[in-house]
Amino acid sequence: MKNQEPNDITPTIQIEVVWHPDFVAGEEFASTLFKALSMDADRPIELRPSLPVRFWTRPNHELIPIAAKQSTSRVAIIVLMDDSMLQSQEWGKWLSELSSAAHREVETVSPSVRILPVAMRHDIYANVQLLGQMNFLAHESNLAPDSQYLVNQILISLLHFLVKDKLYYDVFLSYSRSDGAEVRDFILERFKRYPYLRPFVDEHDLIVGALYRERFRSIIRSSVFVAIQTDTYSSRTESVREFEYAKQIQRPIIVVDALVDGEPRSSSYMGNTRVLRYSSADKTERLVTAILTEVLCFELFDLEVDRFRQAGNEQVTVSRRAPDLHYLATSRRNKLAHRKSRSPNVCLYPDPPLSHPELASLKAFESNTLFLTPVQYLSSQVLLESTNRIRSTSLPLQGLEVQLSVSPPGQLQLEAEGKRAGHVEQCLIEFARYLVASGATVVFGGKFSSKSVGSWIMRIVESYGRAEGPRQTSLRAYMPFPVALGLDPVERRELSKHIDIIPLTAPDDVRGLTKDGRQMPRLEGSKEWKYTWARSLTEARRTMAEKTHVTILIGGKENGFLGRFPGLVEEAFFAITQSNPLFVVGCLGGCARSIYNAIYKKNTWNKIAAFKAYSPEWTTEDFLKLAKSHNVEQADVLVDYKPLRNAIYGSSNRLAKNGLTKEENLRLGDSQDYLECIHLVLKGLTAVNQLRSVSR
Repeated sequence: MKNQEPNDITPTIQIEVVWHPDFVAGEEFASTLFKALSMDADRPIELRPSLPVRFWTRPNHELIPIAAKQSTSRVAIIVLMDDSMLQSQEWGKWLSELSSAAHREVETVSPSVRILPVAMRHDIYANVQLLGQMNFLAHESNLAPDSQYLVNQILISLLHFLVKDKLYYDVFLSYSRSDGAEVRDFILERFKRYPYLRPFVDEHDLIVGALYRERFRSIIRSSVFVAIQTDTYSSRTESVREFEYAKQIQRPIIVVDALVDGEPRSSSYMGNTRVLRYSSADKTERLVTAILTEVLCFELFDLEVDRFRQAGNEQVTVSRRAPDLHYLATSRRNKLAHRKSRSPNVCLYPDPPLSHPELASLKAFESNTLFLTPVQYLSSQVLLESTNRIRSTSLPLQGLEVQLSVSPPGQLQLEAEGKRAGHVEQCLIEFARYLVASGATVVFGGKFSSKSVGSWIMRIVESYGRAEGPRQTSLRAYMPFPVALGLDPVERRELSKHIDIIPLTAPDDVRGLTKDGRQMPRLEGSKEWKYTWARSLTEARRTMAEKTHVTILIGGKENGFLGRFPGLVEEAFFAITQSNPLFVVGCLGGCARSIYNAIYKKNTWNKIAAFKAYSPEWTTEDFLKLAKSHNVEQADVLVDYKPLRNAIYGSSNRLAKNGLTKEENLRLGDSQDYLECIHLVLKGLTAVNQLRSVSR
């Protein structure tokens, strides 16, 4: 079959979580589910399924028809049914429609929609007629609202939806008899609660007269491998053999850390595996969650690889976990890496992308191989022709300074997209991660307090930064006045190890209002206070546009802003006037979506009409009067949005220079999936940086 590259990336399954707004525990449980299925922002480098998850607290009648039309192959709708939902006539009608649609789906050859009802009420069997013959999860009142057990029930239901013929999963427990038997028995006892996990028990399951090592290997080949790491585990030859074999054949692996005094020498094979700390007080729910999410990651990646194979990508080899030096040894044994060939190899592995130190170790041994996630591979339109080309493609965005502007829209706007604060964190972390992993320097403005853009980005810096010190940093932060005033010297010194911090001084025209740039006007909310903020933010945004090559806009508030315009609108304006390529990403809605609509859909931009006034108490005349008293150019402070609107309306031709076609830019603005948006942005940035390299 002739090689052809897939031209897009679409999620294998979309998750919709629905609950009644009066169900207080619904939000908490949905958040727990989001961490298991999509991302735990506190553990961003952990292997996760990274599934798109949306939240709804209204009877969304569009879910079923949208599910049937959208590009994902499957949609799972998780309905948290409590008393409030079942007693509502409106919700009852919606549940009835949902049930009918689900039964129609069951009758199809390849169902694309699965309803997962969860009865979260005291009388769990009441009103089940709404569900017809559909099975449902019973969440009894004596279980905690965020029950990990219930999360596990949903995980196995999703796995069954994806891989219909698999009703259970084998688990191979690898342990040392001298000090691991007790831990193994503890786990076995608690696995009885999970009939879909079938552990292998060597005392009972061995075949008399057969070679036990071959028997073990045959079990491992179809199992999730759980290593019980006790003090003697790595000193036991058979344990090491079992672990090495599981890693060699790329099985899902979980390490249970049950060390007491410590190991004399740890195993060299345990790198790049998920590790859980063992506790006898634990009910094993966390271990089961780890097993099921690991399996889900592997199943999703296998389905994605199938798409690559169908597209004729014979060059691509596959690692089902992040490749490491052990993978290289295995690939050589299997003749998957051809070091003498001039044709480069591509090793495809699941998200998240490798860090620079990890890549450097691999490239030292395999300079003729590119290690890429599906997002990176699909984003690169470079033909892999020569070793020199490989080196340039490993970091396709090297030398590119990218302004990344991501902020939450208003809460109501975010909820209208089916999203919450966790989605904003996820989007920012993933964009920053991929940009840094591809060699770009990420530039942003803001602060480092809790729940700020800076604090979110810092979660990946230590893993993905190229080296310590400002000259080698992958991140640059412009701190507008007066944000820089609040940065403690000790904090700044620590941050400077990873981030190039550039504190900006107060603009000249407000130095008199700020005691020569040493403090803000005392009366918060006064005209002088607002003017100082607006001028400082304008100058910071102008500076970032002048110092960067590209601007990416995501989310953003449309009201309640501190500047003369919403932040993303002013950033778009300066990017356009600087002729910087601009990427307008719509996956979080908000201000970026309004800018996208203005550029590509030529709508009336009715939302931006609110941008004319700074605030109910702050008029254009007030602003201009203060500006005139400080001899500031009118164009620099004018609150009137007409010049801004004209610039943005006429920017579509300039946006064509961002490396994407008009159709791809339309997808970037309409897409709800952040991975698809990252793929498109990386594709455009790669083209932009190649053009810069040629012109230099």
